[in-house]
Amino acid sequence: MIRWFRNLGTLFKKPRGDGIVMGSVASGAASQKSCKSTASTSTGTVSKEKSRGRSTTRRDNINSAVSRKSQRSRSRSVSRGRSRNRSTYNRSRPESPGKSTKGQHVSRKDAALKEVLSPTNRASQLNRSHSAHHEKNYHEKQKTPNGVWNETFPKGSLIMYTDGSYLKREHRSGIGIFVAPGHELNRSQRIHGNIQDNNFAEFLAVKTALQNALKNETYRNQKIVIRTDCLNVIEALSGVRGTSYPGLKSEVESLAKYFPKGVDFQHVYAHEGDPGNELADMFAGIATGKSQGYGGGFRRNRSASRERNRMRSKSNDPAMIRSRSHSIQGRL
Repeated sequence: MIRWFRNLGTLFKKPRGDGIVMGSVASGAASQKSCKSTASTSTGTVSKEKSRGRSTTRRDNINSAVSRKSQRSRSRSVSRGRSRNRSTYNRSRPESPGKSTKGQHVSRKDAALKEVLSPTNRASQLNRSHSAHHEKNYHEKQKTPNGVWNETFPKGSLIMYTDGSYLKREHRSGIGIFVAPGHELNRSQRIHGNIQDNNFAEFLAVKTALQNALKNETYRNQKIVIRTDCLNVIEALSGVRGTSYPGLKSEVESLAKYFPKGVDFQHVYAHEGDPGNELADMFAGIATGKSQGYGGGFRRNRSASRERNRMRSKSNDPAMIRSRSHSIQGRL
């Protein structure tokens, strides 16, 4: 009996052992599953970390591009602010005597008006054999006036003919001023500098004529008459037309006010036989080095409108005189 109970106890122990073995197997399987799950979760986290790394790098690239654009915009705004400050600084600077004093725009051309004329006066180089017939006509017009408004010589007035010449191929210009044969105010001077333009030469000739007349008391107290074949000068002074040289225009206006009896500006037709204009044209041609001829210069084709306007000027048409002249009153 005792043996039987012992065998029975061993029988009961075996399933316990088998249960233990089965439990260990189950626990092993569970551990394998947990390892697989951890492996899967680890791979998932790795993939997530990779995707997160890619997204962060993309975001960093986008942020860097945005920062670059913002830096560029900031640099542009800073440069614009500096340019504005410079412009306001330049506007607030005091103007030089050669610039406009009426709040007009001052170009770079007007900033370089000093020392543009050659000090050499080439008026003595005039070939008298070529100018003899113009001088003869000039004396005849003084003795026998024809009554034309821009061809008369009133007593007590100083008549000065001005002209400008520009050679496009040589890029050279000069001025010519004629008062009378052998007169001390006759000028033939070349223009130096970067400004080589016909309108600039015409304006500069008028300014130089007024400056030279102001240096002498006898001429200062006379009535001054400037005769030019450049209608642009007359219209710019009267305000009908604008000009590329507002500073030069203001200088002419200020110089004219120094003459107590004022200054009259009159337009004459170029190369139409006016001896004063022909001689001023010859002086301007000498200044530019143009070969001297018998005067007359380049004769334009006489269109119907030009001939009609010339005849109206000859007949002293009041409307024509108003559109072809300008006066500046002096300060007494």
